[in-house]
Amino acid sequence: MQVRELVILNRNGKRMPATLRVPEGAVRGTALLVHGLAAWKEQPTIVVIANAIAAAGYQVLTFDGADALRGPDASYWNSTTSGFIQDMEDVLEYMRQQDWFQQPLILSGHSLGALCIVHYARKHPEAASKLLLVAPAISWATDRRDRIVERVKWTAKVVKIVKEKERVSGEKFFNPLYPPWILDYFKYDTRKDAPHVTLPTLVISAGNDLIVAGPREQAKLSALFPDAQQVIIPHASHIFHEHEKQLTDTIRKWLTSS
Repeated sequence: MQVRELVILNRNGKRMPATLRVPEGAVRGTALLVHGLAAWKEQPTIVVIANAIAAAGYQVLTFDGADALRGPDASYWNSTTSGFIQDMEDVLEYMRQQDWFQQPLILSGHSLGALCIVHYARKHPEAASKLLLVAPAISWATDRRDRIVERVKWTAKVVKIVKEKERVSGEKFFNPLYPPWILDYFKYDTRKDAPHVTLPTLVISAGNDLIVAGPREQAKLSALFPDAQQVIIPHASHIFHEHEKQLTDTIRKWLTSS
C-alpha cells in the first residue's frame, strides 16, 4: 500500500493534514473517512478502518478536521458539528479536483463523523455510492438516554481524569458539553436524515458502546434507512479496542461482496 501525506485548506484558510492510502493493484474507487469528536486521522480506530477499506481495494483519504484534536491551526473550543460538516465538504471539493480521484465514492465515518456523512448524503444524494457508519452518533437525545447508568459512571470517571490532567498541565481540555458545541449539536438528528438516504449502508455497532447510543438504538436507526444492514460486534467498546480484527473483517466482507 502506498501512503501520501497532504495538507488541505478549509474555506477559512485553516490547514487540515490528510493521508491518502492507495492499495496495490487495481483501484476500485475512492473513500473519504471522517473521524469523530476530539479525534484525529491517526487515531488507532481510524487507522484500522482506513486500512480495512484499502484492503478491499479502495483508496481512502483521512484528514484532521480544522478544529479537531490535533489540527495545526485548531481551536478546540470553536469546534462544532456544523464546522465538521463544512470541513468535510471542503475536503470532498478538493478530492474531486485531484488527478488521483476515482469514482465510485464511498463515504465513511466513525462516531460524530458518521452523523456528518449521513447528513451530507441526504443533501447530496448523487455524491456517493455507499455509506459505512462505524459506531455512529445519532442525536443528543439518544446519546444521553441509552444505558444511562453506565454513561453516568463513565462520564464521572472521565471528568475526574480530565480535571487532574488540567491541574497538572495547566492546559484546558476540550469539553463537548461546552455550550456553543452542544447548542450546535442540537440541530442534528441522524434519524431524520436516514429515511431520505437510499444508498446501500452498513452500520457497525459496538456491543458495549458507552460514548454514543448503543446497538439497540442503532438497530432502530438502521431500520430507518431504505437499504441498510447492521452488524453488532459483541463486547466491543466505542473505539473497538481488542476487537480490531472483527471490525476489519466486517468492513472488508461488506465492501468486497457488494
